[in-house]
Amino acid sequence: MELGGYDYPVRRLRRSGGASCVTLPLQVRNSLALERGDWLVFGETPWPGLAAFVKISAEQYERIAADGRKEFRQLARKVQGKESTLSVAVPSAIRKILLAEPGDHLIFGLTPQPGVLSISAIKGGDGSTGGRRSG
Repeated sequence: MELGGYDYPVRRLRRSGGASCVTLPLQVRNSLALERGDWLVFGETPWPGLAAFVKISAEQYERIAADGRKEFRQLARKVQGKESTLSVAVPSAIRKILLAEPGDHLIFGLTPQPGVLSISAIKGGDGSTGGRRSG
């Protein structure tokens, strides 16, 4: 994931239809080969203020959710949007870990595990040009 140029993987957390949503940067979409209808499952990490997430297919989500795992359903969110602009609602439990409120910026990063990306909040500041451009 390149952190150069005008498209830093930083996006603003915003309110949309009663949920806190974030537009997924191009680097995240490409790294996970995300499409509308995929699911992201968020989780806590050992480091304060840092969360991680992975992509699962709709079929995987249905199989796991059918087992009645309430905690899993609370941390899984469906990727929404158009093909060129994908977004996801950030679960409230993850927002608490990140200490993020709508209007704060979220930065996405790589982890040592393939297919697992990290997310953390940036408090204050205007963010990058890419973050301002896509909201």
